[in-house]
Amino acid sequence: MKRILPVCLTAFFLMGNMPFLTEFEMAYSGDSTGSDSFRIPALLTLRNPDGSLTKTVIAVQDVRFTGWIDSPANIDAGIRISHDGGMTFDEHRLLKPFTFEDLPHGRGLLNSSASFIDCSLFQNWSTGRIFVTVNMFPWGGGIMGGNVNEGTPFTEKNGEQVMLLSATDDFDRGARPDTTDEWKKPANASDVNHLGSYYVAGVAEFPEYVTDGNGSILYDEKGYALLKKPCQRKIYNEEGVYTGYFLNERFEVCFDDGTPRGVILRVRQIGGSASVPMNIAYKRSIFQMYRTSYNYLIYSDDGGKTWSDPVNLTGMTGRPSRYVTYQIASPGTGLYVDRGPYKGRVMFTYYTNCSPNGKIKAEIPCAVWSDDNGKTWVRGEAPVDLGNTGKMSESVLTVMPDGNIRIFSRTSSGCVGTALSKDGGKSWLPAKKIDKIYNSGGSGCQITAFNYPVKMKGHETLVLATPQSQAKRENGTVWVGLIKDASGEEIEWSATRIHAGDYAYSSAAPVDIRSNAGLPAVALYSELKSNQMQYVVFPFERLKY
Repeated sequence: MKRILPVCLTAFFLMGNMPFLTEFEMAYSGDSTGSDSFRIPALLTLRNPDGSLTKTVIAVQDVRFTGWIDSPANIDAGIRISHDGGMTFDEHRLLKPFTFEDLPHGRGLLNSSASFIDCSLFQNWSTGRIFVTVNMFPWGGGIMGGNVNEGTPFTEKNGEQVMLLSATDDFDRGARPDTTDEWKKPANASDVNHLGSYYVAGVAEFPEYVTDGNGSILYDEKGYALLKKPCQRKIYNEEGVYTGYFLNERFEVCFDDGTPRGVILRVRQIGGSASVPMNIAYKRSIFQMYRTSYNYLIYSDDGGKTWSDPVNLTGMTGRPSRYVTYQIASPGTGLYVDRGPYKGRVMFTYYTNCSPNGKIKAEIPCAVWSDDNGKTWVRGEAPVDLGNTGKMSESVLTVMPDGNIRIFSRTSSGCVGTALSKDGGKSWLPAKKIDKIYNSGGSGCQITAFNYPVKMKGHETLVLATPQSQAKRENGTVWVGLIKDASGEEIEWSATRIHAGDYAYSSAAPVDIRSNAGLPAVALYSELKSNQMQYVVFPFERLKY
């Protein structure tokens, strides 16, 4: 059921007589996900290879079954898709690759769950491939609960990156599919604060799928994607001896019975009676992940209709092994570089709680990119000079007229921070805050920014949204920035307040709803008070610039 409040230019006005072409709650209590709580919006308009806007708009958000709290909690990802330029969307549903089943999907459940949190959306315009990144915590893990550990579970064995696992007492007793009673199995979780004595390879490699002529992935009768060859990520002990278990494309634990898929082990849900496939992120899995943050990635080649299984991107991009407690993918949107020496690159950002050498004791970002349509990914360097920003955490990337990359970041300075990269995101010039663009004060708030597809007054143009307050998360404001020089050192900013009350995380995108002057409208998806996920579309002309 769509929950739409049509306002059509006349019924809803805010500061400065701002008319909304449409307004509704994108995610709400009682919708088809079964959740009462939602957070962390991400919004993306798909593009054609020439950069022109399509009518397809994708919205992704956290589905938080345990309320507003961050991980550790029962959190999955939800998705809605529009095919009319963002005016209406289909029914809210769970984004299956980023959904765990260790707890039932319902209201007010336990927080022993593994969780997915903070999605980011972006697209390779030249191929049409859409990517979603997310942060994954194994059961009980999360930054806010302090349940994450320093270091990395990835190491090198025989010339390749592998991920370390530990095992429960059930495995040590020699559990097999025919002797493990999933209904009586206790938690028996091993010490997931310990880097274990087992390892698995291939966790950062996409399987090859059987697809139809439209790029849609085909599935078997059990709902598993059809693979061109079996995905068997074998688990070895520290001596390199194969245990007889492997992980499939969904990171489910399989017993090797000599068949391509093996026997998928199952466990009983915590707080429920259902039997579900055993995932290494679950409390009742016989193999356990190190309790820290992981970055997962999926893709779609058919406009979001079907999605790949996830890969553990952390194993490809790496993670500093010392000092860093977490490495988080920023929520919102990534970037397709449409000009300059790095044209064709797709990018997003991580942030960590500390520099790799331990010298910067603050949250600090870096760029992550792919030049081969998502097959491989590279992590760049963090800024070595945060300037007067205090910290730079959740960040968004934009491209400047000369093709260089400019980052805009949440900071602790009370203002949005920015820095420039002249080498495609590998390194950064000294950062600085933008004094007139506030960022809610304190620890700041996530922001959104994008390159508007039309020049205004002869200048390349940015659109940026943030809480315009140094007191709290309030006063949602959209800024238009006219870029006056090649690298964006001189940007003329003008502000228009969109929402006068509580206002937190947001994500914005241009949409193919045209004014009489042919200008694309702007869609803004934002968190308001009382768990309200507001979505609005308004004409660009109503913004000051």
